[in-house]
Amino acid sequence: MGHRQIGLIEVNGMILDPLPVVEQIQTMEQLDHVLGVILRIESPGGSVAASQEIHEALNQLRRNKPVYASLGSVAASGGYYIACGTDRQDHRQRRYFDRKYRSLARMGKLGGTG
Repeated sequence: MGHRQIGLIEVNGMILDPLPVVEQIQTMEQLDHVLGVILRIESPGGSVAASQEIHEALNQLRRNKPVYASLGSVAASGGYYIACGTDRQDHRQRRYFDRKYRSLARMGKLGGTG
């Protein structure tokens, strides 16, 4: 059995073209040795359509693997929206790790299914 790993996907800058991030998400889904994924977000947002595509890909990934969002100093608009597509843990709550404050903030489910 190979080494088990946690995958890392970084979203930096404006979210305009979803394809590179979506492809990374799909790759993480296919890799059996990747047990979960951390989505590192440092983005002021961007295109609504691009953010929606990334969000949908994250919803698909989290059906099989836990996904956590690590928010940098900027995670606004579309950046925050894609963070909402991360996995729920511990009593149906979402966890976001904020490097700036070095704390764990818990937010309840924001609506919808999943």
